Amino acid sequence: NGRFHTVITSMFSHARIDHLMANMVTLIFFGLETIQLKGTAFFSKLYFTGGMLGGLGFVAWDLNRLFLHYSRTSELPQNKPQSLMGASAAVYALVTWKILTSPTHMLYIWMVLPVPAALAGIGFLGYDAYYMYKSDGSSTVAHAAHIFGAMVGAAFWFNDRRGDV
Repeated sequence: NGRFHTVITSMFSHARIDHLMANMVTLIFFGLETIQLKGTAFFSKLYFTGGMLGGLGFVAWDLNRLFLHYSRTSELPQNKPQSLMGASAAVYALVTWKILTSPTHMLYIWMVLPVPAALAGIGFLGYDAYYMYKSDGSSTVAHAAHIFGAMVGAAFWFNDRRGDV
């Protein structure tokens, strides 16, 4: 349809208030720390790259799911291509970068349960990877966008360590 702008606008759209609140609370904590450590330009580059590439990765993953279903069954899948809304891929990029930067930093899950950042990251990514592979397209959570956003955060961390960012 030529609506390429939705790769960006989807980062600012949320279908549910709980999704918006979870992303914004996480963005406040991790975004402010990222800005303090690396500045606004780095934060913006990481956020938008994570959101856009996470969204594009999600689309590619979902199209692959549909193609594989059709190639195995010669039938169109019952679940149409999924839609994408939210800042989760961008937020995952920030969170992953921060976790890799400070793996022993304590994170407070639900603001009460202290967990080392590295362990929390493994848990979040493991959960998303499991459901990304398990999904039949009926989920309302874009697990693939989370994973692709995290990959962007990891790439920024690697480049940052080499001095390329």
